[in-house]
Amino acid sequence: MFEPISDVLIQQLNKKKEPTNVHKGEKRSVIISGAGITGLAAARAFQQAGWQTTIIERRRQWECCGAGIALPANATKQLKTLGLLEAVSLYAQEGHAIAYYDDIGRLLCQESFQGLHPDAHPYLALSHHSLHQTMREGIDSSHIIMGQAIQHLEPLDEGVSTVLENGQIFRASILLICEGIFSPSRVRWIADVEPEDMGLFCWRFLTDNPMPKVTDPHLYLGQNSAFLIYPLKNGRCYCYGHITDSFQRARDASVNLSLLQDTFSDYSRPVKTVIENLDSQSPLICGRMSVMPEPVWNRSGFERVLCLGDAAHGCGPVLQQGVAQGLEDVAVLREELERSSSVTQGITAFVARRTERVTQVCQRSNEKLKELSHTEVQARNLVLKNHGPVHTNGWRWLFQTEV
Repeated sequence: MFEPISDVLIQQLNKKKEPTNVHKGEKRSVIISGAGITGLAAARAFQQAGWQTTIIERRRQWECCGAGIALPANATKQLKTLGLLEAVSLYAQEGHAIAYYDDIGRLLCQESFQGLHPDAHPYLALSHHSLHQTMREGIDSSHIIMGQAIQHLEPLDEGVSTVLENGQIFRASILLICEGIFSPSRVRWIADVEPEDMGLFCWRFLTDNPMPKVTDPHLYLGQNSAFLIYPLKNGRCYCYGHITDSFQRARDASVNLSLLQDTFSDYSRPVKTVIENLDSQSPLICGRMSVMPEPVWNRSGFERVLCLGDAAHGCGPVLQQGVAQGLEDVAVLREELERSSSVTQGITAFVARRTERVTQVCQRSNEKLKELSHTEVQARNLVLKNHGPVHTNGWRWLFQTEV
């Protein structure tokens, strides 16, 4: 994946060890590796704060690489801070409640979202493409380098120096790794930590809403399987399904559709309608569910290199905190850098402030995912009937704690 760096480039990197930027005074700068949702949020936040921003993205062109995204109230709160909530809302369906059913359609529990968040921010759902496209707007395209990755990284006294695959050299006050849960940069320079397998095989896709008049999400729970339908705008919906699967291997793409249809063939009519409408040309995002075992931020000697979002703490999807926690990372990092006397102090304060919350969010998300997926059906259904949806109970706790 990485070619050996030449002696000439090493000499160029070592030629200037003094800082090119200072925290209070000269122009501050940041390199962001990865132009996903967290990376684009970081670029916007730091540009708004007056930082010189450079984004490095492996893909050669923008492409639709996700299905749908659900944004609970703590995510939309951060979008509002970034000045994006109004634009995102144009493409999003607002939800007001969630209902759980068993696999044949009998109601287990339901709860309104009203009153869960103290500031009453909305709960939105939209396609990944729409969110990504909206977040790209307003970011200077000349500051985005496509089709490149960081080949070499050199810590400086007050910053970092990077060399791209094409030989370009960039120096900055800080490097943010926003490459997702399977981040190659995290593995190479921060920590060779393998994501943990959750024992689930998953499908995600967009399709027509089988119940066009229903605008709230509904989750169907079977024995060792689950299926979520999240309505979007314009008669579409985002679907997520999973099945427990202890075989830790990738499946052949050719069997993904048939496995999906076999798994949910006996489910309630809305689910059956969705999967019956799929064919071999339907885009499915499939794979095993992986999570980070614990947050990974940075390491000694690379204090100015910081992982954010899923690259630091990818978690299960039950509480819909993948994007939300990445946005919180960005907000807190910006705050701590602004109030600290140095970049290093700001990063240290960020890690101290975020670690406990992120750890608890990930633990709760992963535990609840296991409870919904691996618990004996009658016991699980009884708990849900008595205590209500996992989503709303989790958010109630989450929204009462400080970011």
